[in-house]
Amino acid sequence: MRVLLNFRSGFEGLKEGFEALGHEVLENRWGQVKGAGLCVADFVNCVRQLRRTRAHARALRAAGVPLIALNRDAPWHRGVHRARLALVAVLAPFYQ
Repeated sequence: MRVLLNFRSGFEGLKEGFEALGHEVLENRWGQVKGAGLCVADFVNCVRQLRRTRAHARALRAAGVPLIALNRDAPWHRGVHRARLALVAVLAPFYQ
């Protein structure tokens, strides 16, 4: 299976884990959905670039590919403003 990892600064442990399981890993390929079976993204980067995230989420949803957003800095969210977090809760790009 092809796995998309969208982490700005990388997530080496997750990449190595998927590769050890025999999956092909593509890093930071926003918008490249063809042949993917799973997409794992950094929640904070998704929130900071919400338009790109919504477009990517729609493309993934249309292709039947699940999108998982990992928040490695909860509950602080690396300084993302509360209003932006509230907007994500309303727009719900990860839940549909």
